[in-house]
Amino acid sequence: MAQKARFGYFDLEARYLTGGVVGGGWNAADTEYRRVAQAVQETLWSAQVDNQVITTFDTADAKHEVLTGLDLMYSKSDYRSGSSAVLSDYSFYLSDPYRSISGTTPAYTTLDDVTYNQSGIYVQDQIELGNWHLNGGVRFDYAERKRISRLTNTGSTDYNTATTFNVSALYAFDNGISPYVSWGTSFLPSTSQDSEGKMLTPTEGEQYEAGIKFEPVGFDGFFTVSAYRLTEDNVARYAGYSGSIGSYYDSIGKVESRGLEIEGSANVTENLSLVGNLAYNNAKIVKGSYRGNTPLVTPEKTASSWANYNFNQGPLDGWGFGVGVRYTDSSYANYTNTSKNKPYTVLDAAIRYDFAALSNKLDGLTLAINGTNLADNDAAICNNGYCYQIEGQTIAATLKYDW
Repeated sequence: MAQKARFGYFDLEARYLTGGVVGGGWNAADTEYRRVAQAVQETLWSAQVDNQVITTFDTADAKHEVLTGLDLMYSKSDYRSGSSAVLSDYSFYLSDPYRSISGTTPAYTTLDDVTYNQSGIYVQDQIELGNWHLNGGVRFDYAERKRISRLTNTGSTDYNTATTFNVSALYAFDNGISPYVSWGTSFLPSTSQDSEGKMLTPTEGEQYEAGIKFEPVGFDGFFTVSAYRLTEDNVARYAGYSGSIGSYYDSIGKVESRGLEIEGSANVTENLSLVGNLAYNNAKIVKGSYRGNTPLVTPEKTASSWANYNFNQGPLDGWGFGVGVRYTDSSYANYTNTSKNKPYTVLDAAIRYDFAALSNKLDGLTLAINGTNLADNDAAICNNGYCYQIEGQTIAATLKYDW
């Protein structure tokens, strides 16, 4: 029996200028970008508990491991937002791109309490029959969202239910080659609202995957090549802002992704290990008003590599060093596919120390310093009119003890 629990708290207060509203955007001469001021404040509490029971038994020559679970999730959001009118004071002019402006924070016109509950019950059977490894599972979900306006004391309640399935089969040959196939469906309830304040239809997905896993005999490594086809229906997209309900969304329709992934890891020597990944994803909108286009912020190619070296003797005994590179291909910045985000590459590194090298009494105590985007690449990612920089240079230290 096992239980997993998570608790989260999020507090946001933001002000920004945007032209993605009625009356905003470029003028006819493309010399002035008209904008409004917007203010957002949100406090979000969330909690999740996943209770699991694992049962093992045999039927004839088959070994079963049955996982049964109950997953409960609750979140509560206090959300406020407000917007000004389109004002020339907030306009961006090509003739004066560095113009400095200031203004007052708009009054909040939306004060909402939103609660979200989701409960799921599931069962999964992993079967081992000789060289065959079979898996089958089913899950039932109930999701409920309540929205109450503290300004009007009115609200709405939406709920959805769904049953999803997954099956897979793998055959492990004695030479280390293991071909496999899998199929599964998914259900993702939406927490986004439409222009009337109602919860959007949940996103439903279906995935087929086939591949080969290879664990060479006499070599400490593992490699996987896989191909997949994934479809998602009722994918949500940002559609606009309303002074009465705040940000609202609609569905772009159905998205189909076909891809290929190659992954590998190997312990080249006792000290040196390597990990690499290549992925290709051809995603298209196959139903809806943007049919034939590529979904925004969906790179076609990604790649990553990581090398790690651990010292186990000499003056550097206990120290470990790692370095890696991550590449993200260009992606479209809007659904009309007329604007693109540039590709970018980031450099990561890590330093670790195992205190067991000092004394056996310190076995289990490790110190790690991890750095991501060490070159501080400031690549911008634009998403339907909103642009953000990728996560900047980050260095984090972790002291961990395992017992």
